[in-house]
Amino acid sequence: MKKFLAALALAALSASAYAQGTIKIGVITDRVGVSKPYSEPATEGVIFGAEEINRKGGLLGRKIELLIEDDQSRPDISAALARKLIDQGAVFILSVSLSPATQQQQTVTMEAKTPQMTPMNSADYLTTQLENPYFWQTGPLGSVQIATLLAHAKTKNFKRVALITDNSDLGQAIAKAFKGTLEKAGIQIVAEEVVPRGATTAMPQMQKLRGQSGGDVPRRRADRGERAHFPRLS
Repeated sequence: MKKFLAALALAALSASAYAQGTIKIGVITDRVGVSKPYSEPATEGVIFGAEEINRKGGLLGRKIELLIEDDQSRPDISAALARKLIDQGAVFILSVSLSPATQQQQTVTMEAKTPQMTPMNSADYLTTQLENPYFWQTGPLGSVQIATLLAHAKTKNFKRVALITDNSDLGQAIAKAFKGTLEKAGIQIVAEEVVPRGATTAMPQMQKLRGQSGGDVPRRRADRGERAHFPRLS
């Protein structure tokens, strides 16, 4: 929150020279696509936070106005929405959509020199493929997730694991990274299951893995769009 407010204050100061009304923040979310399960709660949190700040007098004496757009987690329209928000006067872009969509937004925010932040995207490439000084990523990086799970697997002396992911581009990219790291660590991937987009449960995939392992598979949720998990087989 402190990082967000600091970045927002800087954006407000940069805009104060030509605007004395509300501080317009563009929010790009996903209300119908693959990121909806986590984008909607995050958007509700942003709305609540803005209301609380406004209730206490606003930021630098000015009220916050949210401009919210839905990109459906589609990179092909996300950049256009970022441009639309900036043209409408947004001095800060907050992305709570899918990582590939956030990356496309960066092409616009970097050109416009508009501060942008994502509080949840995990893809490392968001801060490695573009040298964008106006972008902040505060969510758990995929590389950190992988290292954490690998450390846990080593602690438990796991030798054989199963990988569950979703069939989005990002889900498959993270799964590929997980597989490479696990294989380098000498951990065998004996089964892979994919949860299709739109599914509300991963139980069919878990039941299949239980059958392969004799029932010794703990229940883990496959977080569609951002993470892949590996339940233990042995």
